[in-house]
Amino acid sequence: MKKIIIAIVLPFLCCFLHCEEKPMKEYFSIAEANNKFTFDFYSQLNHKQNLFFSPVSIISAFGMAYEGADGKTAKEIKSVFCFPDEETRHNSFQVLSTLLNKKDENCNLSIANAFWLQKNFQLLDSYITTLTHYYNGESYNLDFITQPEQAVKKINQWAEKKTNDKIKNLLNISDINQMTRIILTNAVYFKGIWQFQFDKKATVQDDFKVNKNKTIKVKMMQLLNKEFPYTEDENFQVIKIPYACKNLSMIIVLPKENEVEKNQLDFRYFTRLQKNLNLQKVDIFVPKFKIESTYDLIPPLKNLGITTAFTPLADFSKITGNKDLFISKAIQKTYVDVNEEGTEAAAVTGIVMNVTAVRPETKKIFRADHPFLFFIIEENSSIILFAGKVTEP
Repeated sequence: MKKIIIAIVLPFLCCFLHCEEKPMKEYFSIAEANNKFTFDFYSQLNHKQNLFFSPVSIISAFGMAYEGADGKTAKEIKSVFCFPDEETRHNSFQVLSTLLNKKDENCNLSIANAFWLQKNFQLLDSYITTLTHYYNGESYNLDFITQPEQAVKKINQWAEKKTNDKIKNLLNISDINQMTRIILTNAVYFKGIWQFQFDKKATVQDDFKVNKNKTIKVKMMQLLNKEFPYTEDENFQVIKIPYACKNLSMIIVLPKENEVEKNQLDFRYFTRLQKNLNLQKVDIFVPKFKIESTYDLIPPLKNLGITTAFTPLADFSKITGNKDLFISKAIQKTYVDVNEEGTEAAAVTGIVMNVTAVRPETKKIFRADHPFLFFIIEENSSIILFAGKVTEP
């Protein structure tokens, strides 16, 4: 059996994107697909613990895999990720790689793709051209067969560099074997400071209700008497906290009940809440938190409808010309740190493929003292870069 590993590395993204109208139109199709997938994937996770993942990293990695898929395999991947037609998809990912690579004194945002090949392993020229041109993918030759330790080391070093050392040991030696032929990696990095920073001196010990039976002490940040985009309905309070750089924000969705129901918030509901945001004076109370997570992506993706790609029946013939590859492993590692100054986050995703033969009041109080959801978004298209849930800070 031969194996293809697709690894996605996402460092923490920073905030500031500025783009022209025409490329943004191409971007919207992937942005919408990405956001729909965010809530589909979230519905499959264990909601009794802290969660943090990067949908844009997952969709980028599987986008590269999809370019090599055909038949039933391609149909299943397209259905789950809502990929558009080829021309729109290619243009969208090409714009994505440009828009998410920005840096200024307040933020650092980057996205990178790479594909790592077993030396002397032949791919179709059309596949290489697609990854290089539309995904801005870098190509590297390694020897998975006779020098597996060195191969894993080089990929992990790439991941660490792209995530500012936040994601380490993306791959283990056990993740590859004699049949490994390709590893695809995607990395996204973000670090940004708040437009209005929280005063460290105002941070105090306060109660956080994890559930009806458990309350813990947390470091609660405070930001008083500032105007923020805000809305609420019978279920949620929602606030958007901008970063100092342009076009990046964190949206926090706080349930009015302590428990966050698994399927209570979906893509359409979230989009409606976003549209209802308007500037209001708000006193914000949010805990400092740090989350590190590792996800096996195959079970949730199987539940969502991708099954053939993970079996020897997979058809990735647009990669090599043969039906001899399948995904044997898909993982994502993530990191996020939210404090008074701003946010830093990182995520790494890996995929292994085997081949076989109400009216507003004057002032609002937003007190996040029980589990809440949060999203880091790019404003021009509202694409969700990172998503998470804080259950126990």
